[in-house]
Amino acid sequence: DSACLALTYRQSKAAVDLNLAVEARGSLFPPNWTTNGLFELPAADLGDHWQITVRDAVPITNAESRFLRLTGQRR
Repeated sequence: DSACLALTYRQSKAAVDLNLAVEARGSLFPPNWTTNGLFELPAADLGDHWQITVRDAVPITNAESRFLRLTGQRR
């Protein structure tokens, strides 16, 4: 199993009006981020919030550079 980037974040269960998404990119320019090639692991129920981990399918050894970011948008 090759090492891949992952991003873990916490989302409040009360924040039902907020969509969060992890996006990936091979470089910071041009700014065309995507959710393609990312997969979400099962969320951990931590009481008043969820702990969510999203992994990149691109192994670190196969990418010259790779970036992940978390975006948010109100519904």
